[in-house]
Amino acid sequence: MYETEHTPPLSVQAVVNQINHDMMQLETQLEQITEHSHHIYHKTTIIMRTVFLSIGVLTLLNFYFIVDFGKNIIIMIDSMQDMYVHFGRVTDEVDTITKDVVSMSRNVQLMPEISQKMTSMNHTVTDMTGSISGMQKEVSLMKRDVVGINHNMNNMSLRFVNVNHSMDSMVHQVDQMSRTIP
Repeated sequence: MYETEHTPPLSVQAVVNQINHDMMQLETQLEQITEHSHHIYHKTTIIMRTVFLSIGVLTLLNFYFIVDFGKNIIIMIDSMQDMYVHFGRVTDEVDTITKDVVSMSRNVQLMPEISQKMTSMNHTVTDMTGSISGMQKEVSLMKRDVVGINHNMNNMSLRFVNVNHSMDSMVHQVDQMSRTIP
C-alpha cells in the first residue's frame, strides 16, 4: 500500500494510523472550507440585500423628485398664465386710455404733436396685444407639453414598480439558491 522500493513494508496498524491521520487532516480542511463558504455566503447575501435596498431607495427618491418637479412646473406655468392674464387686463386698460386720448386729440386740434405721439402709442399697444396673444399661445403649448411629461413620468413610475418587483423576485431566487448550498 504505502510501500516504496526503499522503505520496508508498514504494519497494518501503521497503515491504519496513517489513514486515520490523513482522514483527520482532510476533515479539518473540509471544515475550514465549509466555514469559509458560509462566511462568503453571508457576506454575499448582505451585500446583495444592501444593493437591492439601495436601488429601491434610489428609485423611490427619483420618483419623488420627478413628481415634485412636475408639480413645480405646473405651478410655474399657472403663475405665468396668471401674469399673462394680468398683462391682458393692463393692455385693455391702456387701450381704453389710448381711445380716450385719441378722442381728446380730435377735440384739441391745436395739439397735432400730441395726436401723433398718441397714434404711435396706440400702435405700440397694438403690437403688445399681439405679443401677449402669442405668449398665451406659447403657454398653452407648454401646458400640453407638461401633460405629456406627466404622462411619461407615470410610465416611468410603472416601470420603476416593475423593476422593484423584478428585484424582489431576484432576491427571492438568490435566497432560494443559497438555501441549497450546504
